Amino acid sequence: MASTSTTIPAEKKVRQSKWDDEEVIALAAYVKDHRSHLFGSAGGHGIEKVKRRHWEEAARVVLSTKGKTRGGADAMRKKWADISYRAKKYRRNRNGKGITGGGSQPAYNASLEAVLDALPDVITDGITTLASCETVPSMESQDEMTPAACSAPPLKPTKKRKRAKGRDVELLELNQQLLGIEKQKLRYEEKKLENQAKIYEVLKQINANLERLVHMPVDLSLLNALPEQ
Repeated sequence: MASTSTTIPAEKKVRQSKWDDEEVIALAAYVKDHRSHLFGSAGGHGIEKVKRRHWEEAARVVLSTKGKTRGGADAMRKKWADISYRAKKYRRNRNGKGITGGGSQPAYNASLEAVLDALPDVITDGITTLASCETVPSMESQDEMTPAACSAPPLKPTKKRKRAKGRDVELLELNQQLLGIEKQKLRYEEKKLENQAKIYEVLKQINANLERLVHMPVDLSLLNALPEQ
């Protein structure tokens, strides 16, 4: 019995026409339904065979949409990495995070919205998870260069960063201790000034009393009244 599966022609290194929105939406829908097979932890030969088989099936789905040959598994992987990047940039601009120079928000794009819907919910701006891409995107867009797709999970804080954070905490605690010592020294100086002011007042009163005694007139009759020796 002859096979009824669609055969994908060998990929040729020729510039293809721009993808239609229907083709992008069809690819996004397939990716959304088969993410567990298309992505995941890279590793054994068996896993890669499963991935390639599903990407080839994605190529057949795209071919059946408009009847245009878009290449095989490798072309689909590159196309998905490319449109995933553009979809995330579209979302940042739509949210007003990537617009500079007074630019306006992009118009609604159904194909890119479909791509965003196929991406994992945990994706955030600037951080791409392993489940969203895995290959280097194509250079179909001539107006911008797309970065290499991810091949590893988001980076976790390194031991060096943890040590730096620990040093910052220790430095903060040391500064607080020094501040407490300076406050104690200030209170001591204030108390010292208060005591000096009190001593000054006492000495001032003693000096006034001595001046009064020096200038006090002497009664000579008292001297005459003294008994002779």
